[in-house]
Amino acid sequence: LSNLTQLHLYSNTLTGNIPTQLGNLSTTLQTLNLSTNQLTGSIPTQLGNLSTTLQTLNLSTNQLTGSIPTQLGHLSTTLQTLNLSINQLTGSIPDTLGNLVTLQTLNLSSNTLTGSIPTALGNLSNLQWLYLNNNQLTGSIPSELNRLTRLTQLYLKQKEGQPNQLRGCIDPDLFTHSFEQTDLSDLGLLSCAPTPTITPTPTITPTPTITSTPTITPTGQPIPTRKPSSTPGPPTATPTTTYTPLATSTSISTSTPTATSTLSVYIFLPLVRQ
Repeated sequence: LSNLTQLHLYSNTLTGNIPTQLGNLSTTLQTLNLSTNQLTGSIPTQLGNLSTTLQTLNLSTNQLTGSIPTQLGHLSTTLQTLNLSINQLTGSIPDTLGNLVTLQTLNLSSNTLTGSIPTALGNLSNLQWLYLNNNQLTGSIPSELNRLTRLTQLYLKQKEGQPNQLRGCIDPDLFTHSFEQTDLSDLGLLSCAPTPTITPTPTITPTPTITSTPTITPTGQPIPTRKPSSTPGPPTATPTTTYTPLATSTSISTSTPTATSTLSVYIFLPLVRQ
C-alpha cells in the first residue's frame, strides 16, 4: 500500500476500532473515508502523522467515542475536509484545530461535545462550511469568527429540546450575498447585532427680527416727519374784545297795591376788532 492515495470504505457494516497502522501511509494517502459504518473506540492519534498529503478525513456516522485528538492539528498544510459528525465524541473542541489553515469544511455536529467554541477557529481563513450544531457547547460565540469572510454555511444550534447555551452576536456584515444557510435566527443570535444609537438634533428656533414699519398715508407714501422751524414767523395778532351795550335798558314794571318800582337790565355783546 505504499502508493495508496484513496481509501474509501464508507457505507459498509465495518465494526471494531480504526487501525492505528493507517498512520503509516503518511507519504501518499490523500483521502480516508470510513463513514457510515459501525466503527467503535477512539480516533487514533496516529492519523496526525498524515500531515504531508491528507486532504479529506471522513469518519462520520459511526459509534466513535472519546475526545478529538489534538494531533489532528498537525494536518495543517493539506487538509481541506474534516468530518467527524454523528458519533459519540465527548470533551471539548481542541484549540489545535485552529492550525488547519487550508481547511474548507469542518463538521463536528451531532456529538456530545462540551465547553466553548475555541477562538482559534477564527484562524481558518479558508473555511466555507462550519457545523458545530447538535452538541452541548456553551459560552460566548468568539468574535474571531467574524474574520471568516469566506464562510457560506454556519450552524451552531445545540441539542434539540434543550435551551440554547450560546451567547453573543455574529457581525451582520459577515452575511454577504454568497452566504447560503445558517441557524442563527433560530438561536436569536442575529437580532442581537448592535444597533447604532441616533442622538436627536435639538431644534433651534430663530429669534424673530423686528423691523420698524413707517406710517403709510392713504396714497401709499410715508408721512414725513415735521421738524420744528428755527426761524420765527410773523407775530400773530391778538384779538381785542370790546363790550358795547346792545340796549340802553329794559324796564320791567310790576304793580303792587302799595308801590311802583323800575328794574334796568344791560346786555353786552362782544365786538371783535382786528
